[in-house]
Amino acid sequence: MTDIIYRAAIPEDLPQIAQLYDMKKNSRKYQQIKAWLTNQSETFHVAEINSEIIGGVAIRFPNPEEAWLSHKLIKPEIHNKGIGTSMALYEESIAKKNNAKQLRLATRVDNYPVHWMIGEKLRYYQVSRWIRIKRLKPSKNLLLPSSYYQFLNSPQIQTDIHLSSVQSFVENHVDYHLSYKLVPDIHDLTMYTKLDISRPDFQELYKAAILEENSQIKAVAIYTIKKGTNDFILLQLYSNRQDYSYVLLSQLLQFSSANGYFFSFLPFAPSYPIKTILKRWTIAPPSHYQPDWLILGKELF
Repeated sequence: MTDIIYRAAIPEDLPQIAQLYDMKKNSRKYQQIKAWLTNQSETFHVAEINSEIIGGVAIRFPNPEEAWLSHKLIKPEIHNKGIGTSMALYEESIAKKNNAKQLRLATRVDNYPVHWMIGEKLRYYQVSRWIRIKRLKPSKNLLLPSSYYQFLNSPQIQTDIHLSSVQSFVENHVDYHLSYKLVPDIHDLTMYTKLDISRPDFQELYKAAILEENSQIKAVAIYTIKKGTNDFILLQLYSNRQDYSYVLLSQLLQFSSANGYFFSFLPFAPSYPIKTILKRWTIAPPSHYQPDWLILGKELF
């Protein structure tokens, strides 16, 4: 095969990139890639053979120590020729040049070719698993079994809590560490980065809901509300017991229903079967129950 050139994309590449990704000009992905190229951020890179763009990938640095890959695509007719692997290694070299210590990417749990390529060949490992269920309508017959309340004495639910009030609970919760302190990035819900509750942008866009018993926090949900699209998005759920999670979740479903919001659930997947009970309590087309995402990672130094 003719030598492949890997390079940062330029604005003149946009027509070929749009054709490769089959993007319409009004699509979100097109506008995002166009902005990267216009700003000359060197975020988006292409693979090129004889002046033809046959692959693309984005690399972003949400913080100085962490690099993220996304938008990776190789022209279908040249799959299985090692181009995806060599392109991933090229991006790894870019991350190292920028002194990133970790490289991360998100992929669907059923994307087995990617799992094999980066897991077996490039030695990535699973960092976390994320549930992705979008735009649900809570069921009108949302009933919580009384057994979930048997360990709670007059539980109280509060919403619109400032994140600073739950920081101690979150940082000492086991799932906070298992999930590598991940929540969706504030600007792109398909991009994940570390949770830093002290960040002003998190303080502005995220709120907490809490389950209390005798003035002690038993469970915390971190969420955001997009009023323009009527979306209530639960981004992370922390609790000491799974029944506490169910009690808080049921109350937030009722809250979203009372306010006319769609309910989206995008958290780190807990060890207990929360997706099963959530499906029982909500109504949505099958397409809204999307496959989980795996967060895969590799240490660079």
